[in-house]
Amino acid sequence: MNPSQKPIKVVYIVGGLPYGGVETWLLDLAKNVPDYQIEPIVINISGKGKLKNKFKENKISMYSVGNSYKSINTYRIDTLLKLFFLIRRINPDLIHTSHFSADYFGRLANIFIKKPIIAHIHNIKYEKKHHRRLANKLLSFFTTSYLSVSKDVYKKSIAKHHNTANRPVHILSNMIDEKKFNKKDNTHKKIENKNKIIIAGIGRLVQQKNFSLLIEAFAKSRFHMQNLELFLIGDGPEMENLKTKANSLDIADNTYFLGYREDIPKIIPNIDLLVMPSAYEGFGIAALECFYCGIPAIVSHNTPIKDIAQGACLPSKTTPESLSQNIIYITTHSDVYEKMSLTAVQIAQKHTISQYINNLKTLYRSYIKTA
Repeated sequence: MNPSQKPIKVVYIVGGLPYGGVETWLLDLAKNVPDYQIEPIVINISGKGKLKNKFKENKISMYSVGNSYKSINTYRIDTLLKLFFLIRRINPDLIHTSHFSADYFGRLANIFIKKPIIAHIHNIKYEKKHHRRLANKLLSFFTTSYLSVSKDVYKKSIAKHHNTANRPVHILSNMIDEKKFNKKDNTHKKIENKNKIIIAGIGRLVQQKNFSLLIEAFAKSRFHMQNLELFLIGDGPEMENLKTKANSLDIADNTYFLGYREDIPKIIPNIDLLVMPSAYEGFGIAALECFYCGIPAIVSHNTPIKDIAQGACLPSKTTPESLSQNIIYITTHSDVYEKMSLTAVQIAQKHTISQYINNLKTLYRSYIKTA
């Protein structure tokens, strides 16, 4: 760090602040960047989200544009105007957007402000609405550059559905805030001779995460291995459906719905295997956190973290049969498990928050100098 350099004032725009991966990433980032001469200002377009309180508790500068999720509807001219005047008043050095509504309104508002603007694409989600797909392509002409969490997201999303204007694309994998964890947990694990083996799914309980498939796979696995238990860590609209499925498969007594937890760093070291059967995904910070604690993963082919995690994760088809076969394979082959666990720790060490922010700051300065 160079104390003589002026801090970079960055506006981070999001559609809302629910308990999601992107929002948690932003919270961790905003808490840490002031130590690296970056001044974060968060703009929440909808003004909604349970995670708002965490930003307030950490004294992160935050503004709300609206007070309802209706504020993020694409036709809302009032949202666009409020955002325009807010950005102009803040006068940032750079704008960093995440998710469709933030990318959409952020770039429109910036057309006449003309600050460097980075659209951060976090997953391979395909927009089903035609007007959204068209907006993404047209607004590429008002984008300074794209930031992608993986090569997979770049190839399957940015190159195909966004970057009509052929803007620069930078790939920066997600980070882990290792300060959340006890250093003694940063070691590889063994699985042999365990009375109970804990399988975990971590994330919002939404259809995208395919936790219904995980429950089916767990039921099949328990038919062969009675010492398995399942933790589902997260909250969301699919909670009751998933509980009903666990009951119908007669595994309710071995399936634990932990809800949203703020003490995940204390829970993760106690699990043995992470399963991410997502229909689409960004990168998977939960996987990195598990890797830090020596916990290998089974991930769907739709999960981009497989790009950087070869040897620590086992890609799987999104079927109960494939997931179950892989669960049984990893948990019954102690030599395979221990090798994956050791690799997981080594991978996590390359994705610490300090390395991430230094790379991000270099990227910001490159565009501020050329603005």
